[in-house]
Amino acid sequence: MTTAVLVIDVQNGFNEPEWGARNNPDAETNIAALARAWQDARDPLVLVRHDSLKADSPLRPGQPGNDLQPLLGEIRPTLLFGKDVNSAFLGDGATLTADQLATATAANLHGGGFARVTTTKQVLADRA
Repeated sequence: MTTAVLVIDVQNGFNEPEWGARNNPDAETNIAALARAWQDARDPLVLVRHDSLKADSPLRPGQPGNDLQPLLGEIRPTLLFGKDVNSAFLGDGATLTADQLATATAANLHGGGFARVTTTKQVLADRA
C-alpha cells in the first residue's frame, strides 16, 4: 500500500507575529523530515499553499509570506496547489468523490481504528 503525505500551509507568512506564539516549535522540522522521507522513497507528496485573497494578508500571492518556508526548498512535490479558503478540504481545495471517501474510510478502519496518533520519529522508523 502506498501512503501519501499532505503538507498544508507551511509558508513564511505563518511566522508573522500576528499569528501569536507557537505551541509546537518543532512542527516545521518534523514536517521537513517527513517530506524528505516521502520524496526519497518516491511516494506521493502533496503540498498545499494558502493563497489569500485579502489585500493586506502576508499569505497573498506575490508576497514573501506566500512562499513555502525554506526548509521545504529542496522538496519537489508530486502535486502542489493553492487554496483561498482556510481548509484544504473545502471549496477549491482537495476533494474526494463518495467512492474515494468510502475507500479511504474502509482503509482507515482496517485494523480496528480510524487513525493512529504517533510521533514523527516513529513514522520515520516504521518506513525504514
